[in-house]
Amino acid sequence: MLDIARDYKNRFQIVLCELHNPQIHGVNNDSDPDISSHYLIHSRYKYNSPYDISGEYDNDNDNHDNYYDSDSSDDEEGDPNIFEIISEFKRHLRRDILPYNRLTRHPFIRNYETIISNENYIKAEIAECVYLSGDECVAILKTFWLRIVQRAWRRVFQERKQIIARRMRPDALSHREIMGKWPTSCSRLPSIHGMLLKKTVASL
Repeated sequence: MLDIARDYKNRFQIVLCELHNPQIHGVNNDSDPDISSHYLIHSRYKYNSPYDISGEYDNDNDNHDNYYDSDSSDDEEGDPNIFEIISEFKRHLRRDILPYNRLTRHPFIRNYETIISNENYIKAEIAECVYLSGDECVAILKTFWLRIVQRAWRRVFQERKQIIARRMRPDALSHREIMGKWPTSCSRLPSIHGMLLKKTVASL
């Protein structure tokens, strides 16, 4: 059973997370049976602006404390910021995980080693934080929805540019002046309304 993460007002948060692997993170009798199918949260962040994700984080997994060095360069408040922690996280993977075959195997993810070797494996994610029955804090990733919206908007933006270019042609301007409306070929200017639905219907 999933429980929404406690003591957090916002449903979605900026997090760093990684796939749970029993060989790395361990399990015990109290662990949720499905823990290895989830992203285990390393830390959660308060987001103020694109250039200021503060070092104020909530570490839910004490066994991750060694992912960053206590003597690393800190921000003005004395805590490592998210970019420093990502860098140390990646160094930890390269130094302490990838060289050892037993740590690069997963119970059911066949390409686990390829996944964790990817440069973008550890990055800031938008996620909904939940607690499993074993009290593990895990992430349900939502960043992909943002990417879907971005791709849809790029498509709509290109269509808008094409329609505007058609409206600038002398024949289109003349048609509008005489008829009071744009020609059929450029009568409708695409908008953000329904852009995701249009993409979904087109793929069916």
